[in-house]
Amino acid sequence: DIGISEEIIRDEASQGITHIIATPHYRRGMFSYPKTVIDERYRILKDKALLYGVKLFCGCEFHVHQDIVEYIRSGRVHSMGDGKYVLAEYSYDTGYDYIRRSVEELLLSGFYPVMAHAERYGCIQKKPELLKDLRAMGIMIQINAGSVLGTEGRIQKALCKAVIKNDQADIIASDVHDMKDRRCLMGRCFGYVEKKYGTEKAITMFEKRPMRIIKEITGEQSGGR
Repeated sequence: DIGISEEIIRDEASQGITHIIATPHYRRGMFSYPKTVIDERYRILKDKALLYGVKLFCGCEFHVHQDIVEYIRSGRVHSMGDGKYVLAEYSYDTGYDYIRRSVEELLLSGFYPVMAHAERYGCIQKKPELLKDLRAMGIMIQINAGSVLGTEGRIQKALCKAVIKNDQADIIASDVHDMKDRRCLMGRCFGYVEKKYGTEKAITMFEKRPMRIIKEITGEQSGGR
């Protein structure tokens, strides 16, 4: 709701966050996507966010299905800030062939997929080098701050360690859902990555690469997280 959302924004701002793309879930048959409600709450929250020095944009975490391009083009769901980047989510057991085909479709349709929490997918856990193939196609790979820190399990933490070390992930994001079980860990995670992998890698994953998306939406040239 509005109150919890404002708490989250305030908390993220206190951790150094300057830009947020809110990505409410859409998953056919599981998560409804009441666009009119989302748009109205976004209208309210983007003004509140400015009070904390945060620029807020609206997007969607889209659980990929065969009609994804039509849904985005028709305005039924938001892309990231209504630009060309799309936050694409899959089920744990989705096969790599399906992922690759959906990526190709999005790219051929003029969109740039951002794979949400790549460390969660079984095919990636079994064969992390598949991320190299996906990145070569032109997509961005996102991993969760909680997974990097180990709050989402040993397997995901180990995979994140490997992909950060080998530079196979582009963005670390919050995947924040609330102020209790899934709160923002970005400030803590930035410090962890900076200490373990160096300042340049931390800045690249928390600032430089995410800002590609912000610049595509707004054209702004300034830095930020």
